[in-house]
Amino acid sequence: MEDTLAAIRAEGHPAVVLQPIGFLCDHVEILYDIDIAFAATARSLGLRLYRTESLNDSPLLTQALLHVVLGSL
Repeated sequence: MEDTLAAIRAEGHPAVVLQPIGFLCDHVEILYDIDIAFAATARSLGLRLYRTESLNDSPLLTQALLHVVLGSL
């Protein structure tokens, strides 16, 4: 990831948005790896890093999960 951030900056981009698509909610791989470690790397490169919000306890996710569970009964 660090090499990718450096390559993005080297291409002249001032910022990057990360979307951790493999996860529905915040946990250590997001809260530490992205929000702390990758953010520090980006800062050291002069690159702004943004992360999209996780679904966590969103009503839309809750309804979708309820639909899946009730549909499987």
